[in-house]
Amino acid sequence: MKNLTTLQKNSHIPEPSKYFDCNGNMPITSEERIEMIENLENKFIEIFDILRVDRNDPNSTDSPRRMAKMWVKELFKGRFEPPPELTVV
Repeated sequence: MKNLTTLQKNSHIPEPSKYFDCNGNMPITSEERIEMIENLENKFIEIFDILRVDRNDPNSTDSPRRMAKMWVKELFKGRFEPPPELTVV
């Protein structure tokens, strides 16, 4: 496993001040969201290559991009948006 110093050399790894708790949320800009999706897409391409999934197969066309968007826009949606307003006091 790489240490944090090695990981920070990669441009897509944020500085430690950009990290927050698993249960936390921190709003990010649309530019940060787009960059996050692009970085995740590249990682999913790596995963597909490791698993020997043919990305030219019509069933997997754009799958790395779709998976990256799903993780950022759906599965982790609340993590990158402001918390909702309280409705009950």
